[in-house]
Amino acid sequence: MLDALEDVDGIPVAATHRPESLERLATLLIDAGKSGEALVPACGRSKLHWGNAPRAKQVSLLDLAGLGSKIDLDVEEGIVTVGASTPVEALQTAAREVGKTTWLDGLYPHATVGGTIATHPLRLEAQMGKLLRDDVLGLEVMTAGGTRTRCGGRVVKNVSGFDLTRLYCGAWGTLGLVTEATLRLRPLPDEVFVRQEEFPDWKAAFDTAFGVLNADPDGLALWSESGAVSMCSRYETQPTDGGDRVDAHAWDIARKRMLQPPENGAARVRIAGRMTDVIEIRAAVAKLVGDQRIVLVLPALGAVYADIPAETLGDLFARADDGSWSVFIEAAEPGVKARFDVFGHGPESLRLMRALKTRFDPQGVLSPGRFVGRI
Repeated sequence: MLDALEDVDGIPVAATHRPESLERLATLLIDAGKSGEALVPACGRSKLHWGNAPRAKQVSLLDLAGLGSKIDLDVEEGIVTVGASTPVEALQTAAREVGKTTWLDGLYPHATVGGTIATHPLRLEAQMGKLLRDDVLGLEVMTAGGTRTRCGGRVVKNVSGFDLTRLYCGAWGTLGLVTEATLRLRPLPDEVFVRQEEFPDWKAAFDTAFGVLNADPDGLALWSESGAVSMCSRYETQPTDGGDRVDAHAWDIARKRMLQPPENGAARVRIAGRMTDVIEIRAAVAKLVGDQRIVLVLPALGAVYADIPAETLGDLFARADDGSWSVFIEAAEPGVKARFDVFGHGPESLRLMRALKTRFDPQGVLSPGRFVGRI
């Protein structure tokens, strides 16, 4: 059991509920709806620091770890049905034993299946268009009113009409609580090939990186250190040019950079656009805060991670608006979150998203204020 939590982004935790069954979870949700209790769901807590501060004077932590962690692998069908509180690492270990894997991101320690689906993080080992939600075939969800529902199915062909599985993916638990998921299984690669190269400047690195993208790597990351720019590319099949295999642990450097906390009270920010925007995004960030604060550049995903001082965030948001880029503050002090919506200025669909929140959670008990537009 994890240690007791005193606050969520500065908002006091008044109580912690640990339901041991879906029936008990339903009762807690019904009671919260009657009393107005604000609930913040959590399990592994690997991303509890993500999102806006709760919009409440105090919250109750809804610890879902006691709901079980079943793993039902169906290798013949190429799917797995898994309890939402199952650690991602445990699922990946079970899948590897039968020669399979999933697109769930195992980067964050203690991450669980439900939490990963709810927050839908970018995966380092991914190309543009390869998203976790595409591999979520079906979900069991407990609504804010305590009703147990299912959406999707065990195969893609089961999905018809409005695809609720995609709606819940990345909804941050604001519309309902994922209690079980059915995911597609992917073949486990026989071997991983990793290359690491160094360049004198960003121009040379980007010139090579966009050429590398034509070889369809399963991951591509760039970063600057000691004046040089490093590029690491990862392949789950032999590169087409027959290049030499490099120690796969070289990719761990990029992964560790993603996990290192921001320094000196800065905010860890992800700025993303189209693949072709990444050069301009990096240059804009460097102009604002310098190259030394750029943590990682992911060209295939059009994303730049950087540590931004609080006093510069306003300028960054303005520049992102000019470029039509998205911004997400991944980690920041509570004072920063009080001043800025960590999701930026929100999409054009924000009005629709607010309407969905009202429809799915009319009492506003699930993670109030934590999502886009402080929904």
